[in-house]
Amino acid sequence: YAFQAIKEADVFGGFNADDHYGNTRETILEYDRLKKAGQGPAVRKTWFDSQRKAQLSRVRDHASGDTWGFAQRLASLSRKRFCDPYLDDSVETFFLQFTYEDLVDPKKPIVREALADQIVCLQGAINSGLKLQKSTGVSDLFETLLADPRINRFDRSYGTVSSLCRRWGKEVAANRATFSAEAGALAPQKTAGIRPSLLKSHYQSSMREVHTAASARRFTVASIFAGGGGSSLGYRLAGGHVLFANEFVSEAAATYEANFPNTRVYQQDIREILTDSTIRDRLLSSVGLAVGDLDILDGSPPCSEFSISGRGISDQSVPKTYSDVTQRGIATLPFDFVDFAHTVRPKIVIMENVPTLAARGADVLERIENSLRFVEGDRAYFVTHAVLNAAEFGTPQKRRRMFMIGVRADIAAVSGLETDGDVLTLYPKPSHVPVSVRDALADLSQTDRDLWPWRNIAMTTPLGRAIRLLPKEPSRLTRPCHVDPAIQGNFTLTRCAWDLPAPTFTVVGQAPNGLSGAIHPVEDRKFSLPELKRLTGVPDDFVLTGTLAQATERICRMVPPPLTRAIAENVLQKILLPLREAHHAD
Repeated sequence: YAFQAIKEADVFGGFNADDHYGNTRETILEYDRLKKAGQGPAVRKTWFDSQRKAQLSRVRDHASGDTWGFAQRLASLSRKRFCDPYLDDSVETFFLQFTYEDLVDPKKPIVREALADQIVCLQGAINSGLKLQKSTGVSDLFETLLADPRINRFDRSYGTVSSLCRRWGKEVAANRATFSAEAGALAPQKTAGIRPSLLKSHYQSSMREVHTAASARRFTVASIFAGGGGSSLGYRLAGGHVLFANEFVSEAAATYEANFPNTRVYQQDIREILTDSTIRDRLLSSVGLAVGDLDILDGSPPCSEFSISGRGISDQSVPKTYSDVTQRGIATLPFDFVDFAHTVRPKIVIMENVPTLAARGADVLERIENSLRFVEGDRAYFVTHAVLNAAEFGTPQKRRRMFMIGVRADIAAVSGLETDGDVLTLYPKPSHVPVSVRDALADLSQTDRDLWPWRNIAMTTPLGRAIRLLPKEPSRLTRPCHVDPAIQGNFTLTRCAWDLPAPTFTVVGQAPNGLSGAIHPVEDRKFSLPELKRLTGVPDDFVLTGTLAQATERICRMVPPPLTRAIAENVLQKILLPLREAHHAD
């Protein structure tokens, strides 16, 4: 209820401050026992550090059951980001310098000195030696919580925030399932209408969170060329209800079905659906969808002929291999996607592809956009495109993708969009400072089964010799030519840096037996599947089917879910929700 009352998108708090101070009942009692037992300062400091590190590790593990993870999930239900500066690695390092005696002083001299400039507004309280949490107006700040009967709800009415919080803590600990159900039943909240501050922390969603968010059914989606479901993950995290997916590659469809068993996945060639009205009508009727009702049509047509690694557009009459299938006319599939859009007439059309489609394929992209804009000379959609970098939206990978967005003409008129250029307002602004490989993989647990295939390949193939040329733990992305300019081969083989995002993963580069791709910062191997999932923004428990090569391909072809989530949330806020409000007003 508190999160719902907050208008801003980002909520900052000192939720875990006591974990740094060692200010917990158990720590205080045990430290006092060690002191009485005659243990020296060095022993006590070692024990104190181990306790704090263990507690912070538990807090950062969202599966540990710690109340911080519970609080973050509650925040996400209200479309908020709950951030705690005390969980930053640099803050942990700062506090670990100090002993228990340094930190236990209730006047908190360490914090006063470190944050003197930031808390100048509390100068009166500091000079008088009062505790920072009291006599500074903090109770006045939260007085609305005390007045809210949904919050101050127990058998007695509490007059202070601290006492009410303690009561809530006891009640939630005793009845966690009841309160979780109550939180999940709250009405979905709008995303805040302000630009959120740039976030630094890395958060890994679980499939349970994906399904929980999707259960809100805030908007409808259909995904064409759906792959293994990367885009769909993002839409679901934004609260989207995916009605059906279409994917021609059988193993990609198998991956999609393994993770979303309740979503219909059609494996027909999109051209069969377009040319056979019976198939098309059966598809729409099976999900109860009428023409014009769908909120978002999403699609990621194959990009091999437009990508940097491709050779450009070839003879479309010649069969080409794409993934596990052979197909003609791969470069024309974006036009088939547009044809399907005109058939279904969704309110919003979102097509993803490689950035080079807007460069080396600019003339093709212009034709694609015009084919969506007009039908027999009449304006059908307002359309534009932009390139987004996944690293700016919380993905630990510098993966740039081009997104074409179209808004149906009648929807644009209601929404105040008068030109193609106006559609640019639907693209989200960067929300994150780039997340590093170190942050993404810090708490990842792997087994020998996860790592052995990649270590074995590096030891038994020519790849290993090339990898060993690259220095470990570089400060920047490092390739063989950086070590020796005379080296001409393996030009995209790249040793990653711990403190930078990973480079773009490609199917060719990350293929298990390939001689290029992104390499682990310290181990002589390519990234494992669990690591690839982390570095693409895919949940740890997302299921990958097929062989090692097929599973790797699925991840490397995926649109990072944080990207489609950010786009969907922006479209929902700026188009779909106002549209519904206007409809209800009428």
